[in-house]
Amino acid sequence: MRFFHAIIKMQSILIIHEGAVRSHGKTAKSPGGV
Repeated sequence: MRFFHAIIKMQSILIIHEGAVRSHGKTAKSPGGV
């Protein structure tokens, strides 16, 4: 059960990270922003 909880936690972190990267990528479209 702990392993299952770890997977859910990691998945939620990945989703949050992906959303942050996606929103950051939109603002980083300015010149010099990679």
